[in-house]
Amino acid sequence: MRACTACWPILLLAAGTAHAATFVVTSNVDTFDGSCDANCSLRDALWGAEQTPGADILRLSHPYYRLTEAGGPTGRGQLLISDALVLRGLPERSTIDVNGIDRGFEIVGARVEMIDLTLRNGRGEGQGGAIYNAGDLTLRRVWVIGNRVVPDVDGRVDGGGIFNVGQLRLVACRIERNIARDDATLIGGRGGGIFSDRGHAVYVYDSAIRGNATGLDDISGFGAGMFNLGQARIDRSFFGDNDPGDGEGAAIANRNGASLVLINSTLSNNGHDGADSALANGTLTVTGEASPKANAVNSTIANNNGGGVLNSGRLTLRQSIVAGNYTQDAGDRWYDAGFNCRSELGGTVTQFSSLLGADGNCPAQIFVDNRSVFSTVLEHLRYLGGPTPVHKPRPGPYAIDGGDPDFCPAVDQRAQSRPADGDGNGVAVCDIGAMEVQPGE
Repeated sequence: MRACTACWPILLLAAGTAHAATFVVTSNVDTFDGSCDANCSLRDALWGAEQTPGADILRLSHPYYRLTEAGGPTGRGQLLISDALVLRGLPERSTIDVNGIDRGFEIVGARVEMIDLTLRNGRGEGQGGAIYNAGDLTLRRVWVIGNRVVPDVDGRVDGGGIFNVGQLRLVACRIERNIARDDATLIGGRGGGIFSDRGHAVYVYDSAIRGNATGLDDISGFGAGMFNLGQARIDRSFFGDNDPGDGEGAAIANRNGASLVLINSTLSNNGHDGADSALANGTLTVTGEASPKANAVNSTIANNNGGGVLNSGRLTLRQSIVAGNYTQDAGDRWYDAGFNCRSELGGTVTQFSSLLGADGNCPAQIFVDNRSVFSTVLEHLRYLGGPTPVHKPRPGPYAIDGGDPDFCPAVDQRAQSRPADGDGNGVAVCDIGAMEVQPGE
């Protein structure tokens, strides 16, 4: 078995990092007097950490915090972090409810780690509903839920959950029901869950990005789950129920010279009547953009409304499944409308041991009837032991042990070992797609 050449290291804050001070938030009332004493609010603790150089620790002692101050040390409702910090909630997670008064956090030039938090009800202008990251940010077991970004004076609507112009890492996170869109002016946005800008990087591991939106009927948005202009790697993760309205890239839009690696991940149930593709590597609607590059390794893109893949850049499919995607009109599903996987405007597709629904113009090793995918190739989406749902391959001559005998990532989406002898013939070969069927499974 050859090592997966697409696998990049997970970079987290080192366990041995020296910390300057520890601050314990003892009050869940949103006040600010600049003193973290016996009555220490979240704003007081953050202010104290800002005044103490070095990597401080800030611990929350309550399950719920509701922001109400439209002021504080920054003169705004948002919480500013500009010095190294570890912000830790309770083991069962602490919720910071921004209450719609502002964006949740702005991180500027600092190395920050947030652990065991839920960030909800942020409302940012232009860039970032919950978080604006211009630092080096790691989120571990953080849920970013129900945040929104609305247009600023320049008309930008980017990053309903997170806007990234730094380094961003997500480990075991949920990015859900965030919105980058303005209903009053009918402006669609980019990156309902995450927006990552040019020259910057985002890494997503063991996470779910679902239910985010950038558009509506007759409102075009882009990259409802993620909009990437920089460098992105997504590993062992799930994108589902993301909605770009009538735009492109229901799950992911990879645009304008960007680079994307999608490995051991599933894109399913994304899209909207009028949407175009779950994964958009490039665009058909904006001219003059540089060609992006996407590499899908052992991933499954299935059952998405608006099609599976749209490519106008450079796309590599390795041991991946793009099948059972459809377009919908007035309640009728069309599995043979040419949208399952298509490459346009000079885009190129290279494939290695991949399986596609026979509808579109992308190459593959195995083609199947796109209309019968869920009776012959894949089971419907469900949880099978991992943190995110998968499409289990059905028995038969398609996905199980159908990959390259000389290439296989070490694990699948559920972190189960690859390769495995899923068909019981005594030979372990990598399965095609995000899930590796184990013996007896």
